[in-house]
Parts: sequence; C-alpha cells; structure tokens
Amino acid sequence: MKKTILFILCALFTISAYSQPVSVNIEFTHPKIFKTNEEIYIDVKLSNKEEAPYSSLMAQDKRYSFDFELTSLQNKQQKHSAEYTNFFNRVQPVFHSVVRLDENEGYTYRVLLNDYFDMNITGQYIVKCIYYPEMKLGKTADEQIIKSNSITLNIRPADSDERIIQEQIAAEQEKILIMEKKAPDEVVDYMLRARMNSEWEKFFLYIDLDKMINSDITFGKRYKKADSDKQQEILKEYKEYLKKDKINEISYLPVKFEIIKTEYTAGSGKVDAFVMFREHDYIDKKYYTYYLKKQDDKWKITNYTVSNTSEH
Repeated sequence: MKKTILFILCALFTISAYSQPVSVNIEFTHPKIFKTNEEIYIDVKLSNKEEAPYSSLMAQDKRYSFDFELTSLQNKQQKHSAEYTNFFNRVQPVFHSVVRLDENEGYTYRVLLNDYFDMNITGQYIVKCIYYPEMKLGKTADEQIIKSNSITLNIRPADSDERIIQEQIAAEQEKILIMEKKAPDEVVDYMLRARMNSEWEKFFLYIDLDKMINSDITFGKRYKKADSDKQQEILKEYKEYLKKDKINEISYLPVKFEIIKTEYTAGSGKVDAFVMFREHDYIDKKYYTYYLKKQDDKWKITNYTVSNTSEH
C-alpha cells in the first residue's frame, strides 16, 4: 500500500512539473546590426515562475536542447544548414545532465545561431527559440516543446552604408508591428502617444492612409487618378509630408491631449479630443474629431477634423 501511494505521489509530481513549464526568453548577447556571415550569439534564459520545482534534461551540445526558427518578413522560413541536418543524421552518444529550477529561479545558456543556419544572407528576420525539455530525440520530442518570445535580426552586407541601413530598418519596422484589438479611444490614445515620442512606425499603425489621403486637398486628386503602382509612390510622399509637422495635420506634434468623448457602433466610431500644441511661448488648444472604421475586427482611423476650442 505504501509503495502504491509513493508511486502515485511521484507521478503527480512529474505531471505537476510538466504542467507548469518554464518560460523561455531570448535576446542577442550583443544587440546590433549584424553583417553577413558574422557570428550571432543568443542568450536563452529559462525561468521558473511557478511554485513547484521544475526539472528537465539539458544536452551538453545545445543543438539537442534548443532549436530556432528564422522567418523572413515575407513569412518564409529559412532552412537549417546542411551541417546542422547532417549533425542529426549521425549516430553518436548524447551527453546530458538534469537541470532543476526552483521557484523564481532561472538559468541562461549562450547559443550560436550560426550552428543552425548559414548566415550568408541579408535582410530582416524574426528569430524564435524552441526548447526541448526532454531533448530533441525521437518522434515524441515535439510534444513537449516550449517556444520563446520573438526578436528581430537585421543582417546587412559587409560594405553597407550605415545611414542607409538605419533608414531601411525604420521602414521595415513598420511591417513588423502587429495591430492589436483596441477600442476606438485606445487607438487614438496609442496614435497620439506615438507621435509625442516620434515613433513613426507606431503612429501610422492604426491610420488607414488609403482612406485618409482621399480627403487631402494636396494629394487626394492625384491619388484617385493614379494606377496602383503610382498610388504606392504617392502614399510614400504623403507619409513623408505628414512627418514634416504641419499645423492642423493629424501628425502635428502635441504636448498633451485629453480624450473627452467616444461614440461607436458595430463598424463606425468617433473620438473627440482636446489636443494641445506648443506655439512659441504659449500652448494652443485644438478640438480634434477622429473618425474610425472597423476592419478585420480592428479599428483604424480613416479621417479627422480639427477646429478651435471656442467653437465647442
């Protein structure tokens, strides 16, 4: 009877350990813009945030414990190198140890990304780590994997001009940001705070430029008459124009704002706000009304009006 109870307790402990897995967080050991074929080290941190202790196996060769996904902005996954593939096709002993993490305890491992991929590539990629608590052995290894956060990897040719690189990264960063479900007032709040911090990629994230440009006196007529390729060029011009901080534009730099009213139905919304601007030695206060439409279950700003506060 005692043996049966002991067996059940051990089984429960094992289940508890696996039902409360560690979190996996990755970051570059030396964050920067990397060059083609440069060594890229990544720190992988395992953390146990639960009350129960956590135990797993850790291979001496970290390729048995960690794998990586390397995905382009076009959502195309980079294939592992031939050396990595051949490594797993060899018959060889796998040396390992048992790692135990108590509550709030963590441990960091340093891994070379070049051990997984040929780094004779250029562009921007999303990197994610896959942790194998029981090591990457056998057909059941994928059943207990734990995935990490994502980080952005920038690789440029060795002779690239640094200024051009920074401009390209700023443009590519806009593609990486992912829209979240936000209420109309939260969308306006997000947009205004991004502008106050000069975070342009975030500022444009919830603005439907295709809709807004049609109401613009300077760009609207040209945009409507242009073909699709030309429209993309005009949109780029429009974005650069908005970055010039023109008075009464949606992108005019605010110093403070206050959202005062929000109205919305199933597909349309309206947000009224007082927006304050610094004009030489005084603060000017304007009344903005932002109009939003719901697209794919997410709100985007499609137009706006601005007036003096004395009119409200």
